Amino acid sequence: MSFLQVYGFEFLIMLIIALVVSCIGFYKYVYFISLGYGFSIAAFGVAVPIIFMDNLTIGTLIASVLFVIYGCRLGGYLLIREIKSASYRNTMKKEIKDGSRHTS
Repeated sequence: MSFLQVYGFEFLIMLIIALVVSCIGFYKYVYFISLGYGFSIAAFGVAVPIIFMDNLTIGTLIASVLFVIYGCRLGGYLLIREIKSASYRNTMKKEIKDGSRHTS
């Protein structure tokens, strides 16, 4: 049996979770690879013990807790930097194109 035959439904659930959390990127496309990534990892950490409750081991539980800690730390840091750092926002305005055209 292949991986998808055994865990196809669980894989689909995890994919949907990542897509839903990463939808924040539709607000600013950079959020797909920053906030979306960080909070998706945290969401995986919450979802894995729920989805695989019947086969849960201490190693899986520890990894899930670490995923939540890492994802919240990364996503929180990026969110706070985005909100509070005026110099970061000014730098990002210069570095990342927002789709508008400026002609001189």
